[in-house]
Amino acid sequence: KVDAKLGGQITNQQGDHDAKAWGQMSPWVDYNGPIDGKPVGITMHSHPSSFGHPCRWHVRTYGLFAANPFGLHHFENKPAGEGTHRLRKGKKLKLRYRAIFFSNVPEESEIETRYSAFAVAK
Repeated sequence: KVDAKLGGQITNQQGDHDAKAWGQMSPWVDYNGPIDGKPVGITMHSHPSSFGHPCRWHVRTYGLFAANPFGLHHFENKPAGEGTHRLRKGKKLKLRYRAIFFSNVPEESEIETRYSAFAVAK
């Protein structure tokens, strides 16, 4: 977690870091830092075919990390209920994400390369 001040960092594709990445729309977000003195990271991707892509990320400096395509009322200070989606009987909603776990701190170019491959996957 970034709040531990041990070198953790959150970064999204647009270059927002840490608290500034919360609630932002982005195709991917990376959260990395040391665990037991060793660098590790998690990168999450939102697929272009996923509902609400690019989704907003509920990523916090205390360690929370989740995709949230529904929270417009929180992210944009909209009235309660804004961002809800009614799924009609018999219809489908596609939510497609990928999580990659790293045993290092990945370079942004590696994240982009992996995202690009995921984005074209059927």
